[in-house]
Amino acid sequence: DMTLAQLALSTNNYGRVVGLLDRYRPSDGRPDLRRWEWRYFWNQVRSEAEFALPRQPDAIAGLALSSDSRVLASVDFNKTLKLWDVNARKALLEHQESGLDPRAIAFSHDGTRLATVVRQRASSAVKVWNVGERRVTCEFDCPTSIRELGFTIDDEGLLLLGHDLTVARWNFAAQKFETVLPAAQSAPGWAAGPATFSANRQRVAFLDGTRIRVHDLTTGEQVADLEGFREGTWSLALSPAGKLLAAGPTSAATSTDIKLFSVDAGNELDPLTGHVSWVPAIAFTADGKRLVSAGGDQTVRIWNVDEGRETAVLHGHLTERYRVVVSTDGKRIFSGCKDGTILGWDANRIRRRSSFETLPIPVTELVFLPGDREMLTVDAEGRVELRDSQSLQTTESLDMLGSKVKQLLVSSDGTRVFAETTLGEVKVVDWPTRQVIRTLK
Repeated sequence: DMTLAQLALSTNNYGRVVGLLDRYRPSDGRPDLRRWEWRYFWNQVRSEAEFALPRQPDAIAGLALSSDSRVLASVDFNKTLKLWDVNARKALLEHQESGLDPRAIAFSHDGTRLATVVRQRASSAVKVWNVGERRVTCEFDCPTSIRELGFTIDDEGLLLLGHDLTVARWNFAAQKFETVLPAAQSAPGWAAGPATFSANRQRVAFLDGTRIRVHDLTTGEQVADLEGFREGTWSLALSPAGKLLAAGPTSAATSTDIKLFSVDAGNELDPLTGHVSWVPAIAFTADGKRLVSAGGDQTVRIWNVDEGRETAVLHGHLTERYRVVVSTDGKRIFSGCKDGTILGWDANRIRRRSSFETLPIPVTELVFLPGDREMLTVDAEGRVELRDSQSLQTTESLDMLGSKVKQLLVSSDGTRVFAETTLGEVKVVDWPTRQVIRTLK
């Protein structure tokens, strides 16, 4: 079972690891069989989340966070909308409605309103909630299904992207639609897939077949036509200024990388590599310098976009993660999971988990020198080598000790090394000069 746990851990299947480890919790007077392997694996699957909200009965498919990070909205596959007081860790509202779309949900910039979409046969109803009063204060019908929505910068309108790829603005004051972008679909009909507005509301990106198209909302012109994943693109995110585009794959059979594009140049940058499964959710931080991704491999990962490298891996969920949102200041991250859990992290207090490195050869003895930057090892034939503690590579062979050493001891000041041999001798080495100064019989 510990071998199976190790295999599951190598593929980030944390739920499987926990299930295997739970079998060996002592109960009913049975002996405690847990040894260092059990405790190592348990440490690796410990949650790094700051907190968890009460578990929901169905998978979390939609998340939105108010600008002040005080209220979190969630929608599960059971069509249940919940508003959460993040600080108090309690629900403020629970509303269930047939047709509630979990992916089309957005807060106004001032955090006082929340827009949701209820799907109908060939149209949609948009409902705008007063967050403080927890009631619908505005409702209107849309002639097409809604794929993505977001409040305008001044909160006086609501941008709506339909499945016909038309972008319209609902004017709250005039109570009417205004066309922003006519149907941009390459072929007539109904289009499905991810879509996203840039935070400055200047650009919109959407999947059209296998192509990712980016349009300027002020001019209506297409500014980029990019190649998505061959087996499908599941998630999209535009940087706040709309200069970068990130795309996550639908199927791990093709790729588990996140594609990164320069929108203005229209070219693909180096991918972000680290996930080992599909990537259902990605989001840029408000400064555009970091990307946060939620993967089917049960991890949330933080990326430095400029350097194209992974800076942190967050563990806590025990199955696939479907949604992720980031606070405006980039300090808090929330993710929703297939098993109904919602976890929150403090990005500035991520626990760094311990890890093991493997020496390149078998050794029978290992001691650290003072300062821990170097160590002495004895191989299977009794030879002693000095190694760098970081790279684990040999920096010096101590030939003066021969090939029959079986045990080592280093004085606390680091000036003497004592080597016991299989011949019943103890050789005393002056470490600064590397000279054997005495042999004790």
